[in-house]
Amino acid sequence: MDLLAPIRTIQNPKYPNITEPIPEMPRPSSTKESCGGSVSSTLSITEPLELSKNSTLVSPNKLFELGFFQSQTKWYLGKRWKQDTDKTILWVANRNVPLLESYGVLKFMENNLVILNESRDLIWSRNLSGSVTRYVWQSFDHPTDTLLPGMKLDPVEPSKHLYSWVTSDDTSAGDLWLEITNYPDGIIAIYVMNYIMDTWNGFLFNENIPQQQLELNNGAMRGLRYTHVGPRDNVWNLSWSIGADACYWGGIHETCGSYSVCSKNALCHCIQGVSEMLEGGCITRTPMKCEEDIFEELQKMKLPTNGEHTNGSIYFVEDCEKVSFENCDCKSFGLVESRKSQCIGGQDLYIRAAASDNEKKLVPMEGYTWHFQCSPVSEN
Repeated sequence: MDLLAPIRTIQNPKYPNITEPIPEMPRPSSTKESCGGSVSSTLSITEPLELSKNSTLVSPNKLFELGFFQSQTKWYLGKRWKQDTDKTILWVANRNVPLLESYGVLKFMENNLVILNESRDLIWSRNLSGSVTRYVWQSFDHPTDTLLPGMKLDPVEPSKHLYSWVTSDDTSAGDLWLEITNYPDGIIAIYVMNYIMDTWNGFLFNENIPQQQLELNNGAMRGLRYTHVGPRDNVWNLSWSIGADACYWGGIHETCGSYSVCSKNALCHCIQGVSEMLEGGCITRTPMKCEEDIFEELQKMKLPTNGEHTNGSIYFVEDCEKVSFENCDCKSFGLVESRKSQCIGGQDLYIRAAASDNEKKLVPMEGYTWHFQCSPVSEN
């Protein structure tokens, strides 16, 4: 992608997603996965899983394969579909604490399932005691970034979230995460947010959504990104997703930085006539002088959510502009009509600029704006 004024490299996260089994393969007789009784190898007290031996554990139905994998210079314990030629990782045990050397072992130790490094330091562990079920522990109860058939996110278990990878190579929990919230009126909402987003960035669904797009199980949502593997070529295909553009996924004001605009056509660029690129970021073209400044208009923008709000007392753009002029720290303002949808068409945003830059008119653009130091917004 050719950026008009790149500010920093935008790393595309590995989004939370839902998968279905590879076609022409039987679904498991139980939705639970067990490492014991593997066809290719067995995890036992006397026979651990070692990275150096390049061995894996295969489930009895030959659907899943568990083993160590390398991403960049680090090593992780992960799970994938056995027949997936792309070896797409579906679950990662030590996603936030990787092995830094090509040595690792998965073993039982004192009622715990653990991963140890070469120095015998504990990298990851799960307690196996106290279970009264057939399975003492299973990855199906602890999804990381992918929901598999049999897994679910449930409003009654808020501890279960899906966290994106930071990038396609970094398994660490990223800023994007998915949870299911059960509203008092019974509506189930799915949220895709980072830590600074507000809850209004959610999407509401119900059980009338076509089955091929979204699966629901007793009111539990299963999915953000629905993918499947082709029956002949074993290629991953995206069937459905939410928030496909990078501006949305980047967060409210983390995608591009200050005095910049994010749009689908040119992901990050400075605001022409207001800011310019310097040392990897956007800065104002001309120092502002407060009382001599002007406000330039940007149309069809997504307004920042971290601004100050003035409710009901301002009804016209001219009034809002006057208030903003009196506050020299205010860099932008917008007027929000409460009766108008904020999701369709966007809003007009007025950016503070030096009067000497007035002849350098803004280039018409459509997209999202993300970060300004102050953004008072009036709601009428």
